[in-house]
Amino acid sequence: MNKEEIKQLTETTERSKSNSKRLDGLEKRVEDIHSLTISVKELATELKNMREDMNKIDDRVVEIEKKPSKKLDSIWGYIVSAVVSGLIVFIFTKLGMR
Repeated sequence: MNKEEIKQLTETTERSKSNSKRLDGLEKRVEDIHSLTISVKELATELKNMREDMNKIDDRVVEIEKKPSKKLDSIWGYIVSAVVSGLIVFIFTKLGMR
């Protein structure tokens, strides 16, 4: 081998060592990114489940909020019916009907 071939072989060997070190470092980073990806996927699943639970809770709260309104509407219906009935009885009484 001549000097030029020895120089190329030395440079190639050095580059190979350098590339091996870089690849080792990149493998660790890829593993970290993979772990992070799995964690993000798990978080997304948990958030989806939480959103579904929140929607159920929201539906229940809406129903609970409607109940007093329904009762109040019923009470007002009874009051109006009683007043109208009383007026009718009063009018019939004044007209002399019993």
